[in-house]
Amino acid sequence: MEKLNKTYLVELNLLQSGDNLFNYTINNTFFEQFEFGEIQAGEFEVEVNLLKSTARIQIHININGYAVASCDKCIADIELKFNDNISYTLRTLSKEMLTEDILQEAEFITISKDEMVLDLSPIIYENIHLLLPMQRLGCTDRKGVKRCDESVLAHITGVSDEVEESTVNDITTPIDPRWAALLKIKK
Repeated sequence: MEKLNKTYLVELNLLQSGDNLFNYTINNTFFEQFEFGEIQAGEFEVEVNLLKSTARIQIHININGYAVASCDKCIADIELKFNDNISYTLRTLSKEMLTEDILQEAEFITISKDEMVLDLSPIIYENIHLLLPMQRLGCTDRKGVKRCDESVLAHITGVSDEVEESTVNDITTPIDPRWAALLKIKK
């Protein structure tokens, strides 16, 4: 993914000691810039506070908003509400010290000492995705309205328990009801 634009780039050497607040409104345009994500639509207010001290930079991210995702039960689009705070410590290391293990430590964001620009867009994007629940079965939107697609649910639960028979080489055998349901779809 290439950098979205300068809006999400922070020049670390220009940060003042103490709090450095950045506020972003994230919408569909933001999500369209990333490929292969589960979220392609939503609206978020994101506040990023870079707290600079002499020894380190703490990153505090407040995410508040909703994302559109599919219900795991009926595949209807539902709006999932999010409100969370995430914290990281930014550390800079020489290129020789940047190993895969160091880069994957969850509580740190690690960049090279040669890079003094931090792109917040992938950090925001990844943290919004991490807030997605593993299973999305509630099928109610952020306003509490039930959004299940009843026609899909009726189709799923309307599978007949009848046992059909199959004739192969003049031998009649009963068909498992699960396979019979698949044959109905084929017809």
